[in-house]
Amino acid sequence: MRSPVSLYAWTFFLGWFGCFMVASKAQEVDPSLPPVRALIEAYQEDASALRRYHPWRMSMARHQRMGTLIEQFAHRLNDIGFAPLSQEERIDYLLFQNQLKFDERRLTQERQRHAEIQPWIRFGDGILALAEARQRVEPIDPESA
Repeated sequence: MRSPVSLYAWTFFLGWFGCFMVASKAQEVDPSLPPVRALIEAYQEDASALRRYHPWRMSMARHQRMGTLIEQFAHRLNDIGFAPLSQEERIDYLLFQNQLKFDERRLTQERQRHAEIQPWIRFGDGILALAEARQRVEPIDPESA
C-alpha cells in the first residue's frame, strides 16, 4: 500500500505535467493542413483544454490564461499574412479573426460581470480560491478555510 505522501506527490506531479502539456501544446500546428486551418484547429483544442481545466467563469486565472491564448493566436494569425492566401483560406482567416475578437469581447464581459456581482457575493472569491487550490492539489488548512 502506498503512503499518502507518495500518492500526494504523484497527484501533484500528474497535475503539473498536465498543465505543462496544455501549455506546450499551444505551439503545435498540423503541417499537413493549410496554415490558417491548422491554426484554427490548434486554437480550438487549446481553448477547449483551458475551459476544461478552468471551468469557473469567474476565475481570474481563467481570464488571464484565455486572454494570453487569444493574444498569442491573434499574433500568429497576423504573422501568416492575408495576401498570399487562397480565396478559401482568406475566408477562414477573416472568420478566425472575427472569432478571436468575439472571444476577447466575451472575456471582457465576463470580467465586467464578475466585477459587478463581486460586492454582492463577498464569499465567492474565497470559495473560488478553495476550489482552485483543490484542483492544484494544494493542502488546505481547515482552520483558515
